[in-house]
Amino acid sequence: MESVAQGIFCGKILNDFLHPFPALSDEERETVNFLIESFRKFAKEYINPEKIDKEKTIPKEIIKALGEMGILGMTIPEEYGGYGFSVSQYCRVMEEMTRVCNSTAILVGAHQSIGYKGIIIAGTEEQKKKYLPPLATGEKIAAFALTEPEAGSDASSVKTQAKYIPEKKGYLLNGTKQWITNGGIANIVTTLAKTGEDIGLTAFIVDTSSPGFSIGKEEKKLGLKGSSTAQLIYENLFVPEEDVLGRKGRGFLIFMQVLDSGRLGLAASCLGGCKEMIKQAAVFANNRKQFGQKIGEFEMIRKKFGKMASYTYGSESMAYFAAGQVGHGLKDYATESALCKFYITEILWEVINDALQVAGGNGYMEDYPFERFLRDSRINLIFEGTNEVTRMYGAQTGLRVVSKFKDFPEKPEEIRGVLPELKEEADEVSKLIFKFGQRNREFLQRAGTDLRKYEYELERIANCASSLYACLATISRTTQEAKKKKEAILYAKTFLNFEIQKVKYLFENDFSKQDTLCTEVSSDIYKKEEYPFDRWEI
Repeated sequence: MESVAQGIFCGKILNDFLHPFPALSDEERETVNFLIESFRKFAKEYINPEKIDKEKTIPKEIIKALGEMGILGMTIPEEYGGYGFSVSQYCRVMEEMTRVCNSTAILVGAHQSIGYKGIIIAGTEEQKKKYLPPLATGEKIAAFALTEPEAGSDASSVKTQAKYIPEKKGYLLNGTKQWITNGGIANIVTTLAKTGEDIGLTAFIVDTSSPGFSIGKEEKKLGLKGSSTAQLIYENLFVPEEDVLGRKGRGFLIFMQVLDSGRLGLAASCLGGCKEMIKQAAVFANNRKQFGQKIGEFEMIRKKFGKMASYTYGSESMAYFAAGQVGHGLKDYATESALCKFYITEILWEVINDALQVAGGNGYMEDYPFERFLRDSRINLIFEGTNEVTRMYGAQTGLRVVSKFKDFPEKPEEIRGVLPELKEEADEVSKLIFKFGQRNREFLQRAGTDLRKYEYELERIANCASSLYACLATISRTTQEAKKKKEAILYAKTFLNFEIQKVKYLFENDFSKQDTLCTEVSSDIYKKEEYPFDRWEI
């Protein structure tokens, strides 16, 4: 077993993978810092997030410049014209971009984290040579087309058809994709279609200049207004067989691998938003006065900063621990990416809400960035798998390992390499991980194989797993971080205390009655399709 997250599900602590905390090499750090500094200089002069938001478009000159900087080809191997960045390097740049402009960051993320990722994962040598170089430079933009009117989080419900035409040695695609990020500007679309009821789904590389391709509705959105989100229509669109991506009938698996990558990148990019919101809110806390004192001196405001800062530290530890493990060769990181995605996207949402609250009425106004960050971040809880689905997915992938595992520990395992200042918290985390493994075995014995009937419990299992994984990552990171910045111990201790309390609450309470009542109330609402009470009828 190499997955620390899957180990947690089994009640095990994989100490061999905890230390040292994954770090960039000097050469990797130098390359990343150079690119980030180049981006910062460019962004300061040319990227106006407020203007992009209001005009609902990203100027072509910006996209071209991002290509020239190499940002659009960060993850493409060097032999095809890219930087060949590791996952950690890519995440670090995306984090910086999100601090500046979410719309621009999502264009870049959709382009490479999911858009052309399938070509890197499953493309033939010919496909890579043909498509990756122009995608690296920004000469062409990529999109990822999975979602359809009847296939959202349930990706297996895809209706788009691909019929093989032997005499033409290719396929005719017919169907509609919706809510496709970069859809209105993409030149290359990796897409998923049915190639027969008995075969399953196949992935294709679609050139948008092909006859039969058209762009439907360009969506009007709550946030990310500068990015393109469009409907794509395929009407007898011909795709030559050399543009089948991977093996026929294996497209669903390829797309799931792509989403594992995309979710991890999305989670890391949220950290930029957290940091920017803390920075903006701190200005108000230090300068705005009410009742004769700075608002930052009030304990309820202090509580907000305590949570915002410590949870950002924990989330950052979690994201880069996972990214580092992938960079060091972890092949199956579906559990890690799912836990990171729902956990960190929700932390960002909470951080923005608290930061806006600190700013008070100013936070609600367009003169400040809080409302834009709020609108832009809401979609994070929905796309690349809703957080409800990623909770189910994360819990099920972890429990699948539990069902086959044999070497369960008989007592809590010690977390090695812990700083003395964090020993108390680390011992608590160790006990909780052991108990978590026990509870998971008991759950599987009771639930059997059809886990989908137990969503209430799976949600709690996923929540425990994500918290415990974040705790281990934080303990690992702080061992290294505290050598440079002593305050890391304070941030880690604060985060661990919050999360230990949360997991204990989930362990120590019986939620069965609450679950039953929620089922009954929701059934009543579904039946009536409205809230049933009118106060003034009494």
